[in-house]
Amino acid sequence: MMHYPKRCVHCNTRYSYQASGDGCFNPVNDKRYCPICKAIINEALKSVSIKFEKVELPVPENHPIAIEQFEEKYKEWEEDTSFIHFYRVNLGPENFKYKDLKIKNQNYKLIENTDTGEKLLETEYERSTTSGKIEDFWYEY
Repeated sequence: MMHYPKRCVHCNTRYSYQASGDGCFNPVNDKRYCPICKAIINEALKSVSIKFEKVELPVPENHPIAIEQFEEKYKEWEEDTSFIHFYRVNLGPENFKYKDLKIKNQNYKLIENTDTGEKLLETEYERSTTSGKIEDFWYEY
């Protein structure tokens, strides 16, 4: 269980933020706001509906990033020694390999079936919660 001393960005109260362990997913446990301010924020946001959700879908054929470009960028990323690399832990079937990479604020995932050699490139899209339509790519800013 990890606790960090923090200062609320709104009221400047000192509080303890729990980063791990039982209770870290408490709705008022927050890195930026004390529990009192976070409770007020949560209550205010209850009346605002979620407009978009993130979905992962295969990359269309006319997309500028194809499997070949992804693999080229992934190789460049692996060869870059200016930072520590983190890799996905594969918890799925043993005959699947996963590679994740962010290219121009867009997350991509390459799924490879090692038995057949078949590859599928997926990316994230935003889907409207009201119409169910795919609106745009899901960008992480």
